[in-house]
Amino acid sequence: EALTHPNAPDVHTLVSRGWAEIYSTGVRGLTSLQSAYAHFEQALAADPENPHAQLGVAAYHVNLAIQLFAKDPASELKKAQAILEPLLDQYPNMALLHATIGLSQIASNLKEEAIASFKRAIQLNPSHAP
Repeated sequence: EALTHPNAPDVHTLVSRGWAEIYSTGVRGLTSLQSAYAHFEQALAADPENPHAQLGVAAYHVNLAIQLFAKDPASELKKAQAILEPLLDQYPNMALLHATIGLSQIASNLKEEAIASFKRAIQLNPSHAP
């Protein structure tokens, strides 16, 4: 397959591009989120169990809600939660996962839970605490 598409980006590259788009949402808005989603979906097509791509899809849904791009933010948060809960069971020490959960908790008005999630994210990786 790689020989058929020698210029196709690998899963790591797609996930990295997706996260770069998530972080560009403040500048590019919804277009950036849509691009991020496309990258994560491509990565999942190649590696359906990739936790970083799964987390990216959850972050997409959380950002749709918190940035008020969704008509129904609560449904976007439910979609994110369906991804985040199993990931947390499998990867309890993934800092970005805790930060994303914290954002979803803020959007759900769960302030104390969000503080705990953000503290855990910082504890796991003090140099990357979005």
